[in-house]
Amino acid sequence: MGQAASSGTEAKKLPTANDVRALLFGGRVATLTTPPNGLTSDLIFEGTVQQLQGELALTYKVTKELTQRPPTLVRRRKQLAMDDDAEELLIVAATCSLGDAKMTVLTDEPMCACVDVFDDDVRVHFVSPTNPELGGVVLIATRDEKGVISLRGGDEYWWDGYPPIIHAREKSAAATAPPKPVFSGS
Repeated sequence: MGQAASSGTEAKKLPTANDVRALLFGGRVATLTTPPNGLTSDLIFEGTVQQLQGELALTYKVTKELTQRPPTLVRRRKQLAMDDDAEELLIVAATCSLGDAKMTVLTDEPMCACVDVFDDDVRVHFVSPTNPELGGVVLIATRDEKGVISLRGGDEYWWDGYPPIIHAREKSAAATAPPKPVFSGS
């Protein structure tokens, strides 16, 4: 694993564990080395997952960094051979909610995620530590020119290049409706 050989163009700079920690637990300042114990993140991703019946609303809330992998995550990643070519950056706890007021599928389901670098991409592998029959999700994290993080992916067998069925963006980056004009009498 590593950066691609230079072919006259600048190689993509891969993030380090501290870059990811800084983003999750320290805002946009990339100088944080290790968050103090008990520090939580307020990073929320909102988006949709495409199902046969249509789209469902999806929310991931990152909560805190974990010091070790939960057994469910260890087993699942071993079964999928996900650690063979990946450089692990860190493990985080999160929650997942799926659905809306009309149909709720999950509400704040505990999740854990391994954030790693695979094929020069930042990959996030979510599994439920308490409900393994839910399966897992693999997402690729990217940042736009404004630094906004987007996630795209699918189930554990999804590969970058396949059409994603999950799309999510940072909640703070959600587009707000333009204000409606207010006209006062003349």
